[in-house]
Amino acid sequence: MHKETSMFYERWMSYLKDDAKLCEIAIPGSHNAGTYGMKGIAKCQNGSLYEQYRYGVRYFDFRFHVGINGRLVFEHGVMGGTPLKEGLLDIKRMIENNSSEFFIFKIHYPEVEYLIGKLGRRYKQDIDRVNREFQKYIEPEKYAFTDFSDITAVTMGDIRKSGKRYILNWEKEGITGAVNVPVYDPWRPDYYGKKPDNFFAGILDFFRERPKKSMFCLYVQRTPGFGTEVGIKNPVSVEKDTRLKFHKFTEKISKTPELLHGANIFAGDFMTDSHHKTNLILRLNKDKCLFSDSLPRIELI
Repeated sequence: MHKETSMFYERWMSYLKDDAKLCEIAIPGSHNAGTYGMKGIAKCQNGSLYEQYRYGVRYFDFRFHVGINGRLVFEHGVMGGTPLKEGLLDIKRMIENNSSEFFIFKIHYPEVEYLIGKLGRRYKQDIDRVNREFQKYIEPEKYAFTDFSDITAVTMGDIRKSGKRYILNWEKEGITGAVNVPVYDPWRPDYYGKKPDNFFAGILDFFRERPKKSMFCLYVQRTPGFGTEVGIKNPVSVEKDTRLKFHKFTEKISKTPELLHGANIFAGDFMTDSHHKTNLILRLNKDKCLFSDSLPRIELI
């Protein structure tokens, strides 16, 4: 890949028009973004948060809890992984690397989880500790975008004027700089356990069900499980089959005005395996006419 092409994915938001609304921009996202340090079925990403950023990801869905050693660590279910500190250092680097880019961090911080039924380890939240970590590394009081009442009205021009760098989205209260942004992110096992063609045909239903006053995060990876069409497989092998059909899926969206208008965040697995998904997602912004005339011709072929 040419250097110019690679650099584009690190600064693609700089080419968006000022009047482009955040809830209408097609944004590459990362499902379970913090699982890159895990193994087996818990692992959904190969690259670190910073590597995901370099591949064009701007929406990061990640979970963390207090691990056995007492540190805050990324988690997926009952599995713990990389220390949260490493991810926060990546975010700090992302913020400092390029002032044109804006990020959305959807965080999950469970208060209680059990291994089996009501048995197992209890996780307790320590909001004060989280605030100290966030303030030390990503400075939410300085960088978190909170000055809005309707997320569907926010434009790139508003964000640029604010000088803020990210939205820290959390459904509860207590974390400094966090806001509860309405995001429609449906997850139905009967859809996500299907074979690729049935899966992509089925999740188009979510476009029609999207609430008007919210962002829309569409997860574009399938989930293996007992009793599903996918069956029990490693997420890597499931992703290979899914990726082969992603081109036709985005092509369908591009050619259907209703779907194209509703296209917003697409969060997938293994986003650093190639630029394939990112490229197809960002092409939708070209179809929406959200890019300025300064968009390099070398990109989004």
